[in-house]
Amino acid sequence: MSFTGTEGTGGVLYINAAGQSFQFVHNDFLSDVQNQTTYNLDDAVKLNAIALSIKNTKQLQVSFSGSSTVSESFDMTIKMTFDITITAQAL
Repeated sequence: MSFTGTEGTGGVLYINAAGQSFQFVHNDFLSDVQNQTTYNLDDAVKLNAIALSIKNTKQLQVSFSGSSTVSESFDMTIKMTFDITITAQAL
């Protein structure tokens, strides 16, 4: 993640994947970047729903949105990594 903007800028980041929403509250984006803070999508029910969607549709759509605590503009880059394990049974 990278951030260019006013120190102390915080806000809320929303991630929507396959219709499942996750919310992360940031008190200070710059501090998160400097500390290399990571956030995990760890709601098993939502992750299972995402897995079922991938299985059924063979695709995944992810969107990001959010709000900030300041009115000044800023730039932020988010790095998202998926670690997916697929289990298959012989026919």
